Amino acid sequence: MDELILKLIAAFGATLCFSVLFSVDKRQLIFCGLTGSTALLIYTGLSALTTEAAAVLATSFVIALLSRKLAIVRRSPVTVFLMPGIIPLAPGADLYNTMYAAVTGNSDAVSSYGYEALAVAGAVAIGIALAFSLPNKLFAPKFHKK
Repeated sequence: MDELILKLIAAFGATLCFSVLFSVDKRQLIFCGLTGSTALLIYTGLSALTTEAAAVLATSFVIALLSRKLAIVRRSPVTVFLMPGIIPLAPGADLYNTMYAAVTGNSDAVSSYGYEALAVAGAVAIGIALAFSLPNKLFAPKFHKK
């Protein structure tokens, strides 16, 4: 449990740092950090139940939905929350291992790590695309006429 809390804090911090790097408005930074922590929490729960690519697909779908809702509530573009929020899902280690294996001439490892990196990157893209295929009216606030 302590390890999960440390990972969530690290995801919050990393997402916050990327948000600053992307010049996100100061009023949105906390929400960006929470989006990244939420992504890691969902991914951690799902990765115990299914493959890595399926967990990433489901997590990126939920984060894209959350980003769309936050964009409306916080009156900001969706990308303000989406881009930093998917940082914890980036296949950085797989890409690094792919390049290291390529440099050292280990072609079996290149194909293995490369396949995993492509699967994760594709899952992120598909999850976001699925979330954005939903109509905007699902995310708009409901106004009541009197």
